[in-house]
Amino acid sequence: MSIVKWNDEFKTDVCGVDCQRKALIRMLSGLYGIIEKSRDREVVSEAAGFFADFAVENFQCEEKLMRDHGYPTYESHKKQHDEFIKRVSEIVKQFNETGDTSSLTESIQDLIVPWLTDHFTKTDKEMAGFIADRLSGKVA
Repeated sequence: MSIVKWNDEFKTDVCGVDCQRKALIRMLSGLYGIIEKSRDREVVSEAAGFFADFAVENFQCEEKLMRDHGYPTYESHKKQHDEFIKRVSEIVKQFNETGDTSSLTESIQDLIVPWLTDHFTKTDKEMAGFIADRLSGKVA
């Protein structure tokens, strides 16, 4: 079962951003599937760590794009990324300490998916609009 699927509401039409997001969603869905099918703590831990690491890479690329285009609300956008990564790291750490897959599943359902969905459809849409305007010459 997939916990979240790519949909057009997530699209930014910014080169590179959508491909990375699709991969992030696939990784999250893969992690969720591993939790459902495997009770091997090491396998789940590795998949959770891989998701967290890729989220960091994804955000770093997005942040570089924002800096390169002089995005005016870069700092607040980056702060959202930092807070999300901190929370995901805490979730992974808690799982590694307890091995509690039900808590990990709950965190994915109640925290990670809603945050990503909201961030993709609101915060990143604003950023994408600014970059599109910048590239078209509407914003200096």
